Amino acid sequence: MRPPKRIKQTPLSLLIASAFISQPLLATDFTIQNGEVVTQQTLVDNETSLIEAGGQLNAANTVANAGGINNIVTNSGSLTTTGTNADGIYLKRSSTLTNRGLISATGSAAAAIRGANNDITLNLPKRTY
Repeated sequence: MRPPKRIKQTPLSLLIASAFISQPLLATDFTIQNGEVVTQQTLVDNETSLIEAGGQLNAANTVANAGGINNIVTNSGSLTTTGTNADGIYLKRSSTLTNRGLISATGSAAAAIRGANNDITLNLPKRTY
């Protein structure tokens, strides 16, 4: 029986292979446009989300999870949850929410806005009619 053929591993080939293997899966900034209906979204560190007027983020669990550091969420549309222990938006660690739209939660122990840790900023601009 013949021994298996060995593949020569040069330092360059190992470096290239490790670049693909070590890349973490990342959430990304997101925009929900007018007329678009989306389910749960998650932000990691230093990411931004925009829900435009007419955009909807709906789920039976936490719909906007801003659990990273320095997240910025701007809502001019609607964030709606109907789940038990669910949040319309969950903010954590130096995150900022600017809300010109609707954030609602219906369900046992549900919250429209829930925050954890410290340094959370809520900007609730006055509506002009």
